[in-house]
Amino acid sequence: FPFLLDHAEEDIPFLNGTVTLSKGTEILSFNRYVTINPYSPPKDIPLGPNGENNAVYCPRRFLKYSNDDKKNVVGVELPPHNSCSFLAFGHGIRSCVGKVYVDAALALTMASLIRSFDMKLAPNHGPIGRIFTLANIPDTDIRVSLLPR
Repeated sequence: FPFLLDHAEEDIPFLNGTVTLSKGTEILSFNRYVTINPYSPPKDIPLGPNGENNAVYCPRRFLKYSNDDKKNVVGVELPPHNSCSFLAFGHGIRSCVGKVYVDAALALTMASLIRSFDMKLAPNHGPIGRIFTLANIPDTDIRVSLLPR
């Protein structure tokens, strides 16, 4: 299953400050765009919040803020579906006919899981690192506990 690993480097407020992601929280970003080769990234992606260029791993570049001070995250802004910035499903006449279905199914599945369960790393889980290949993969098995809400 495609995902990216990251962690919050500082407290990140969401939804006008009603929810806060605490500093150090591990983040699993389920994403169809993980098949990007990190050594040859596309050239038309935005700069990161601290001016990181497109060759630097920085998923925060797609966060959408409520104002210019970069303090209150209100959503995620990905390239449009007709953009060829990322080619995980191809582009043009030979693109995958199921990409819209996959996006909808993934969003529905994740929304259902997040709504129904609290997700935490299993007790005594060690740190998670990355192996940089065509798609970033974890360097260890990830064990997650799903606790009913």
